[in-house]
Amino acid sequence: MIKYFVQVDYWGITWRDPQTAFTNLLMAAAALWCATKIFRLRKNHLSAKDWAGFFLFSAIASSIGIIVHGFSAYTSEALHFKIWITMGWMQMVAIAFAQIATVRIYFTEKIQIAKIIASVQFMLCAAFMVYIRRFAAVNIDLGLGLLPIMILNFSQFSEKKVPSALLGTGISLAVIPAVVVATKFMPSPWFNYNDIAHLLLMMCTIVMYVGVKKNLSVVSSRL
Repeated sequence: MIKYFVQVDYWGITWRDPQTAFTNLLMAAAALWCATKIFRLRKNHLSAKDWAGFFLFSAIASSIGIIVHGFSAYTSEALHFKIWITMGWMQMVAIAFAQIATVRIYFTEKIQIAKIIASVQFMLCAAFMVYIRRFAAVNIDLGLGLLPIMILNFSQFSEKKVPSALLGTGISLAVIPAVVVATKFMPSPWFNYNDIAHLLLMMCTIVMYVGVKKNLSVVSSRL
């Protein structure tokens, strides 16, 4: 279960893939910044709190990734698995917030149903992750949660109902880091496929944030 490419000792601490822990830190910082910015819009946009939740829990998941990648020398296989599972679950919670935020904007009358569906999806995917012990369960949850949002965003933009397609663009660009991980493209053990994927995902997160912020500027009348 514990997999790493390099191990070094600095300041009396054993670091495994320290560069990967650092890119996790960058992702967490970027997502937290996005969450803070979006949360400030909550007084004008009810869905802003939900979108802030998406970015916040993405930041939490990335923060846990620092432990998963950087400090596995100090965790047993059993503890490492629990931390890894928690990281995946936090990302699934983030997806649920994104789903609820979208429904709150475009299908307000369906919000209670959306919360039930998002909760059931989370529980099924979370249980599936424990069962298969693969991050593929999180990827499935990401697909189920974000692909409909991407399609809806592109559709609304094509109909000139929202000013930006950047939310859908950010989601679609996330395919690139997925391919990087799937192909295990690794220029160097010090810059492996996880590092590349993390940096690309950080950029996707920022693109999504800009799209969300722009679109919230025109949907206040619906909220």
